[in-house]
Amino acid sequence: MPVNEDNYKENYLSFSLTADNCGEEPIHRPIVIHNHGAILAWDKDNPNIPVFISDNITSVSPKFKVEEYFNLFSKDWMVKDMYHAFEEMEDPFSWNSIDPVPIHIEGKPWNIIRHIHGNTRFIELEPVYSEKNLLGRKLSSFHEIRMVTEPLQYIDNIPELFRVFTEKYRQVTGYDRVMIYRFDEDFHGSVEGESKKDEIESFFGLHYPATDIPPVARELFLKNRSRIIPDVNAKTSKVIFNPKVKKPMDYLDLTYTQLRGTSPIHIEYLQNMQVQATYTLALIIDNKLWGLIACHHYSPFFLNYETRKTGELIADNLCRRISEIQFAKEQKKRIRFRKKEEDFNKHLVSSWEVLLQLINNKIDLVDLLEVDGAAIITSSLGIYHQGLAPEKDTLLKIYGCFEKNPDLFENDVCITKDIRSLLENKINLKDLSEEIGGAAIIQLKELDNCMIVWFKKSERTIHEWAGDPRRPYEINYSKNGDIRLSPRKSFEKWKNEVNFKCSPWDIVSVEMIKRIKDIIIKRNRDWNPFQSEHYKRELEQITYTASHDLQEPLRTIDNYLMLIDEELEVKDSSFNEYLDKTRSSAKRMSKLIDQMLVYSKVGSSGRMRENTDINIVINQIKEDFNLKIDELKAVINCKELPIIYCDPIDIKKLFQNLISNSLKYSKANIPPLIEIYAEETSSGWMFSVTDNGIGIDKKNFEKVFSLFQRLHHQDDIPGTGIGLPTCRKIVESMNGRIWLTSEVGVGSTFWFTLKSEQLNHKLKNKKYV
Repeated sequence: MPVNEDNYKENYLSFSLTADNCGEEPIHRPIVIHNHGAILAWDKDNPNIPVFISDNITSVSPKFKVEEYFNLFSKDWMVKDMYHAFEEMEDPFSWNSIDPVPIHIEGKPWNIIRHIHGNTRFIELEPVYSEKNLLGRKLSSFHEIRMVTEPLQYIDNIPELFRVFTEKYRQVTGYDRVMIYRFDEDFHGSVEGESKKDEIESFFGLHYPATDIPPVARELFLKNRSRIIPDVNAKTSKVIFNPKVKKPMDYLDLTYTQLRGTSPIHIEYLQNMQVQATYTLALIIDNKLWGLIACHHYSPFFLNYETRKTGELIADNLCRRISEIQFAKEQKKRIRFRKKEEDFNKHLVSSWEVLLQLINNKIDLVDLLEVDGAAIITSSLGIYHQGLAPEKDTLLKIYGCFEKNPDLFENDVCITKDIRSLLENKINLKDLSEEIGGAAIIQLKELDNCMIVWFKKSERTIHEWAGDPRRPYEINYSKNGDIRLSPRKSFEKWKNEVNFKCSPWDIVSVEMIKRIKDIIIKRNRDWNPFQSEHYKRELEQITYTASHDLQEPLRTIDNYLMLIDEELEVKDSSFNEYLDKTRSSAKRMSKLIDQMLVYSKVGSSGRMRENTDINIVINQIKEDFNLKIDELKAVINCKELPIIYCDPIDIKKLFQNLISNSLKYSKANIPPLIEIYAEETSSGWMFSVTDNGIGIDKKNFEKVFSLFQRLHHQDDIPGTGIGLPTCRKIVESMNGRIWLTSEVGVGSTFWFTLKSEQLNHKLKNKKYV
């Protein structure tokens, strides 16, 4: 029969079914119970007269009519053992709700099942039957647990674990079918293990929509871990309320009872499947409903209370074994990732800006997480990608989408196996390759509001459903307008193809993503003190004082060397050589001190800033280096460059040092080619100075920007080791960044940015790099 309003009036006092609220059905508060047992309830503080009883109490104790129980004290009608169990509930330390109390009523064996919930004291009476299993003999609880769980200890993979478990548990319970039913993150379910009678159809591998087990039912399984329906076709017994009790519904919460009636929709669902009896156990891992053990029988079938509670212990053992196998698998990956994390941490140093290290050191972000692609998206330093990743224009749109939707992040981390679902209606999805499925994004607000994105390939998956998941219910209307809602009648296999989603992000990868974020932030904060104004002022003062005070003794040394040269009448060749080397060293020392003075004055607040045409600056430098350019037959190309608001002395020194380096470190017999470009960014300008020189090894990318660090011997290529540190200081004094890309034997490119607040003119005819 279809489920109509009358069915719900029989089950509930105050719930009217609509097409929209079937997921809100109050299944924990029905006014019916399964009629194989009886239920009684009392106010916890007034245990004399029951507040409600089931109308089948007369089949247990036929001495009185149902209404008469409301006028009798409990001790007046209960048998001795039952009253003793009832009295024990006064003292919380003298009983527990797990162990049943065996009694005999009218010569028949019963179990008393007790619990207190809220203000209500419950007693359920359930018959004890002779059980049947596939072994042909009754097993003790100890033997049931051992028989099912002991073989599981030697299995180290999940599919085999489920195969053995379902086979063993069907033997000890006797059900026609035993299944392991697992929930996914959307609470759709799938059968991942099954043991059954040979002649019935297999459900293994089938998927079921989340509507089959709605949220209220899932929540109940977390509280009451087992549930039995001995006969779906049996009539229910009604709960009768004591007419003298005010607000009797306040006592009606059957969450923890064994006899609670079943939703009419679920009963019809089982009837449509031709299932006549069920027993279900919750699989709870990490306090979450991981799945269910679902047992089906195709004729009425009952398990005694002790066997059902033993089943809960067996389910706990299965959950523990699932966790152990999963943990062992995760540990292998954790060990592998720990080594990657250590290497990543070593690559990042505190003495150099972290974001530039991520870009310049070309850290393999793809291998770091064992994914398919990665990208670094910055607001001022450009976009860099590896492996499977969208084009730069699309990455910029993705960046904008996530920047405008901070609610997508939790602690600056967003992880999804379907990035399309987050970008839908925000960007044109045609720009996103069909190969890309999921993404993990970390937002680094402290690092130029940068984002790092990892991409995983989409996986084409075919799901086989038990019926069409799009139509879990059928809705019809009777002649009088009542809704007739029925669960789907067809369980014919229905297939759908799932595209554009990646495999789920496992917990180890999620942990790694969060640790990478923390490492980057920590390294950045370690670096930031080096940029403090106090530190810079102190360093400038030390450098200036040391440089200034050293000049006077150097001049004295040089004067004395001149006097010695003039006064000595007899001088051999060795003496002249020593004297020349000494004077050369003094001059080199003087040059070093001069450059230290220049370095200390970079960014000085006393210097005037003005509109400076970089095209004119480059022409002035060409004139300064005219002899060297002619000697090397060097070519310096530059597109039209912007006019910027800056200290003209500093900006000239910046380009002068970079061009000087390109000339100095050129390859023998190959004319130097130097190209200078400017590109407008969202926050300012990005410049590049590229040459075809000898190049720089990747391991020295940081070293070249450190004071007094030189890569070549003084006799091979003279220098002081201050030029590039001065460039860095000039750029940072203008709120920019400088970094390099290079390949040994091919050449180098020095990049630097200047923030928009430093600029007041734009290129008229831009030619981007």
